[in-house]
Amino acid sequence: MKVVFYSTNTNIFDEEHVEFINFPSNCEQFFAFTQKFPDDEFYIVTQKPALFMPEEDPSHAQFESQNGRTFYAPQDFSPEQIAAKIAELSPDLAIAMTFWVAPFDWLTVSDALVAQELQKLGIKTICNPLQTALTCFDKNKTREFFLQNGFNAPRSLFVDHDMFFCAGSQKEVLRNIYRESVFCQIKQMQLPLVIKDTTGLSSYSLAVVNTYGEAFNYLTSKKNNSNRLVQEFAEGLQVGVEVYGTPGNYTVLPPFVFSTNKYGITSPKQSVKFCTALWGIKQSTSLDSLIKNLAEKLQFCGVAQIDLVYKDGKWTFIEINPRLSGMSRSYAAGLGCSLFELIYSPQQKVEMNPVLSLKLPPQEKNVLEKIFELNSSTPAPGSSNDSKLPANESQKISINQIYDSAAKQEREKGWCEVIITSKNVEEIASLLNMVKNLFENLSPELIELQKPDVSIFEQAELILKCPQIDE
Repeated sequence: MKVVFYSTNTNIFDEEHVEFINFPSNCEQFFAFTQKFPDDEFYIVTQKPALFMPEEDPSHAQFESQNGRTFYAPQDFSPEQIAAKIAELSPDLAIAMTFWVAPFDWLTVSDALVAQELQKLGIKTICNPLQTALTCFDKNKTREFFLQNGFNAPRSLFVDHDMFFCAGSQKEVLRNIYRESVFCQIKQMQLPLVIKDTTGLSSYSLAVVNTYGEAFNYLTSKKNNSNRLVQEFAEGLQVGVEVYGTPGNYTVLPPFVFSTNKYGITSPKQSVKFCTALWGIKQSTSLDSLIKNLAEKLQFCGVAQIDLVYKDGKWTFIEINPRLSGMSRSYAAGLGCSLFELIYSPQQKVEMNPVLSLKLPPQEKNVLEKIFELNSSTPAPGSSNDSKLPANESQKISINQIYDSAAKQEREKGWCEVIITSKNVEEIASLLNMVKNLFENLSPELIELQKPDVSIFEQAELILKCPQIDE
């Protein structure tokens, strides 16, 4: 069978200033994947930055082996042109490897448009449908979906930007009654409140307010520059889960638990995520059923990620991202496979090792290499002595980093993710301690912005010791 993995990008990509580093490289992972399926032919059609695709870099060992199998489309290629390029290869199947860009989380829509063109040509696709993409891209439409289909979600209020400011240029209008109605409804909501862009990426444009006065000040300020969704803050355990498959055939992976910052939300730049299938058998079974029900109603095709909150035996749905996510590489590490295999051949029975993900500040390449070299030795649980890993064991530490040297704000420059996985939590704790000690030893050489906050390691140690979802 001939298979094409594809992804698109609607934004200008600054290749000169944005750098992606992966250990192991995407090239190596793609090559290893192709070796598992020798009877199939695999190709790549993508637009940069091609977040999960093989790097266009001759320095990678497997780059030449993929020559002729990877096509990087020009930035201005439309979905129709991407589809035409894929069609030239006469594939039996095209699979979307959708990623994300700021400020609009809409690449699922772009990839869906490609899929529609391919389907017109009789080419089978694995890609989330256009209507699914549109429903999940607009958080207000997502809210309406939750309400209409009986999924528990926080009480929310949609604020139309044009109506909220419509009276500003109308001299005959004494009062903006729409604005007054918004504040009247907000005062009936329970504090604290979350205010977020309806089409933005992750929590980049999210604000948490603790008083009605703060809500008023935010909505009347220049920060309110588009439609907003005001939600009651959902207290509880922050959880994320991914689901793979096609209608009638879904696999729900074990949930990740997220650390939170002082505002009670998960930071996209510095955070901790942990997953172990040993947690909360009863609740995970309940979650599995809920996610499969959600997947069927939205007709997911490929992959989707869902953010939830768990408290007192109840799941609250927050957001849906019908694409690969910031959890995807961690899932692949825990399953001992690449993302290509995970989306190409999802397994009904999931046997996953525990996984810990640390989001740290971006680092110099030599520091990343030192972290990755920790794979060559690991301390025995409870011991400070190093011992060689058995030759047949896979890498237990993997790294991916995004760094934008041209970003104006530090929070926009990127992050370094260190993923640690093992068959037992004790060894993950030992490897975490090795990473922590490495940074302590390197501290004199690092500039202040490269030093991880000590609280990240403290949160990681705590989350390993304290299972959060009880049976």
